[in-house]
Amino acid sequence: MASMVPQRRLEVGAIYPDQSELRAVAAGTAKAVIRDVHGQTLGVEFSDNSIETLVSGAMWHPDYAS
Repeated sequence: MASMVPQRRLEVGAIYPDQSELRAVAAGTAKAVIRDVHGQTLGVEFSDNSIETLVSGAMWHPDYAS
């Protein structure tokens, strides 16, 4: 998560990304975990190219039918 904090926030003393970036940070964290587990040959085997689609498809979207 630290790598997701932009330089402009670090310069003002922030140590976390802005909450408006929550979805991007959550997706980035999920991708990093999957890649780490993949590197340890644990869990289900996914190609590196499919991780983006996998995470995007698994994320909850707050859209409700009217």
